[in-house]
Amino acid sequence: MDKAGNAESSHLVTPLCRIDWTPPTVTAVPDKTGEYVQPPVTISLSAMDALSGVAHVEYRPVGETAWTQGTTIYIDGSEGDKAYAFEYRAQDVAGNLSATQVITVNVDGSPPWPPNDPVATPADWVNINGLFGLCWTNPEDFSGIAGAFYQFDEDPTITLKPTFVAGEDLHCLNGLSVPGDGEHTIYVWLKDRAGNASPYMAVTDTFRLDTIPPTCDSPSPDGPRGEDPMFFTGPVTVTITGHDALSGLAAFYYRISGSNWVGDWITVPLPSPLGTAQHSFVLDENDGRYTVECRASDAAGNYQPALASQAIYIDTHAPASPLSPSVNPSGWTRTNSFQICWTNPQDYSGVRRVYYKRGGPPQSNADYEHETTLGLGESCISGITVDHDGETPLYLWLKDRAGNVDYTTAVSVVLRYDATAPETSVQATGTQGRNGYYVSAVVLQFQRSDNASGVAGTYYRLDGGQWQLWVGQDVLISQEGEHLLEYYSVDHAGNTEWPYKQAVLKVDRLPPRCSVRPASDYAGTDQQCIEVSWAGEDNPEGSGVEKYTVQYRRGRYGPWESWLVDVAATSGSFCGLELNNFYYFRVRAEDRAGNVSTWTLASDDVRVYREGLA
Repeated sequence: MDKAGNAESSHLVTPLCRIDWTPPTVTAVPDKTGEYVQPPVTISLSAMDALSGVAHVEYRPVGETAWTQGTTIYIDGSEGDKAYAFEYRAQDVAGNLSATQVITVNVDGSPPWPPNDPVATPADWVNINGLFGLCWTNPEDFSGIAGAFYQFDEDPTITLKPTFVAGEDLHCLNGLSVPGDGEHTIYVWLKDRAGNASPYMAVTDTFRLDTIPPTCDSPSPDGPRGEDPMFFTGPVTVTITGHDALSGLAAFYYRISGSNWVGDWITVPLPSPLGTAQHSFVLDENDGRYTVECRASDAAGNYQPALASQAIYIDTHAPASPLSPSVNPSGWTRTNSFQICWTNPQDYSGVRRVYYKRGGPPQSNADYEHETTLGLGESCISGITVDHDGETPLYLWLKDRAGNVDYTTAVSVVLRYDATAPETSVQATGTQGRNGYYVSAVVLQFQRSDNASGVAGTYYRLDGGQWQLWVGQDVLISQEGEHLLEYYSVDHAGNTEWPYKQAVLKVDRLPPRCSVRPASDYAGTDQQCIEVSWAGEDNPEGSGVEKYTVQYRRGRYGPWESWLVDVAATSGSFCGLELNNFYYFRVRAEDRAGNVSTWTLASDDVRVYREGLA
């Protein structure tokens, strides 16, 4: 070909002349790829030559002089972790020698050491998952740290379920979530860029998750209990008990509220997190109902969502005196059964029992005769009796449901009982005659007595007439005759004297009337005796004539001489008539009451003459 670019046509020259000026090409291909690989590594060398063909391939470690023919380089890592560099080339049959090339393989067959100086965050218990972290210092490693494996709680030598986090020179794991509540161990091991894994490192119980709130039991009260154990009769020791199974209790919070007020919250820090803790305080308040509420917090920051509460009832005072006590019946009664009613005083636990004692005031709480349990709203007791007539004081005091009682609060009422009827007598004033008769008007006065309630009224009647209330005036009986007096008294308790008292009063105020008459007004000389008759008549209502006295006199002016004295006879034979004399007769009658009539008149009608002449 000339300078102008003209080329002659080819000519076949025989014999052939073989010319190979082109060196062969050679490649090196390791069986493991990557920036860093683990031993053993085999590098395969292959050469190509289009003309004369490959005569041989040779290699040598960089820095050495001797070549080794072969197509395989074997690196077993016995020289340690490093970059293995080899020069390699190929020569063809024409003697052309390829350019020397270098292949470098970073071989790392040693696992890294475990992480150094692990630091877990947070250091305390938490109640939010996903906030955990772990940092460490990476060990020296030829290939360098490419990431870390971790798993929780299960030993990787037994169960391998790791999570891998890639990262060049990774030395922290952040945003970790643990499997659940409790203390968790994290197992961590490193992986270098060659894929070697370190032994695991166990950070024991380093992550603490507690999402379960603590519990606070209902406050427990303790103190002197009343008869009704619902009530306390003295200072109350209240104990708060809390529980937390994981992070432990950090504090109690409680408040005391009354019926009409709400107290402030009181915080009680606990000295150290414990599974169970207690705190006690004394509740020494006035009588009333109190509510103690409490809750707890734990070391992870959880708060008990619902309050625990306990109602506490305190009653330390006995009821005051019964108010406005009254007795039914309030006055005197002859029925031995009383009811007492009162108004209960204000008392926190409420009046539950009533005590009473008759006769005298109580000397102690136990000095009572009877105890009655009262129902709700009751303030009366019935069926109370006394053992004798008269006024009996009764002392009454109360006990509340809590069992508080004070006998010095007793109030007294008076029970007035009278079952005995009054006694009545009559006092009659008048002139007593004979045979029970009064010969004058009779004045009556009643004498009454009652041993308890007193006489309320005295009633009387005469001869079956109307009953009349005696008001203290004289009762006058002046009418002649026999009178039946009936009378009785009633006392203030209603006792009536029975049977009615009776008295027979006989009144005969008028003397009888009488007359006398001889059988004849003339007697012969031979007649010494003469029959004389007389008669008497008493008032129809009178006592009746009982006896007579008959007198005579000789001559008109002679003295009167008794013939018959106090005789019941109404006639007699008068003897001893003297001749030539007039004899006069008179009579006087006396009734059974003792009333004596006047003498009959000595008239000519009642005279007798004895003849003296033959």
